[in-house]
Amino acid sequence: EPYRFTAPTVDSYSPSWSPDGSLLSFTSMRGEDDNSTWFVHVAGRGGEAFHIEGVRGEPVWSQDGEWIVYLAEPDGSLPDEREGWIAPDALTGTLDSQRFDGRVITSTRYKRDGTLSLRPHFSVEDATDLYLVSSEGGRPRRLTSLPFDKADVSWAPDGRSLFFTGDERQNDESNEQLTRDIWSVRVNDGSVTSLTTNPGSETAPVPSPDGTRLAFLSNPARGEQLDLMVVYIGTGGRFLGVPLNLTESWDLDPGPPQWTADGTGILFSAVTGG
Repeated sequence: EPYRFTAPTVDSYSPSWSPDGSLLSFTSMRGEDDNSTWFVHVAGRGGEAFHIEGVRGEPVWSQDGEWIVYLAEPDGSLPDEREGWIAPDALTGTLDSQRFDGRVITSTRYKRDGTLSLRPHFSVEDATDLYLVSSEGGRPRRLTSLPFDKADVSWAPDGRSLFFTGDERQNDESNEQLTRDIWSVRVNDGSVTSLTTNPGSETAPVPSPDGTRLAFLSNPARGEQLDLMVVYIGTGGRFLGVPLNLTESWDLDPGPPQWTADGTGILFSAVTGG
């Protein structure tokens, strides 16, 4: 029977297991602690939650449990209070930005739904990057430094590289196409390779247990069918041949894929009703 594992006085979400099942990680804002990533041993009912030094984002574990990768903005990346209030491409400005309490807005993304505060110009906001840290804790190493946000992080089974997605044109507000691509980064030297090209968006890359194939979702254009694809991959995740569409004749949208342990099948969810 299910039982409460975390404190009832605060929200806790995004749980995930360590590879050996001994630790459970979750996200929770607690008091004045600015690190919302927590870990807890699961030998009994609950326990004292703790941080792993250097981990400040939802952990993605290597299969051997030795390393953790997470997404975060660079330390100290918060802009000054008024930085970005006057867009850098504005036709008008001010002689002293510290005395001018107004804004000059040129971006359609000046506000988020459900919020009252206005956002600064996107040029002053840092993109998220991948950080690597030992599962025992320590100083994180920045793996990527690219001018767009990353998502959908997964490890190659051999632990030598990682897959992620990102949109090089995320700040191009005139872009009407879907342009998110799959990328790989080598752990030893941080070299990054683009594995797919635009137009169309590819998301949710997950390698097979033996590392020979990559499953992912593909959407060629807005309003088009989302499909589940599989492709053989070589060194660094490079595609070998043309991806195979597994859901071409299926009229539903598949969710993020997950391989079975033996690599003979792929699991995913889908909405079958309104």
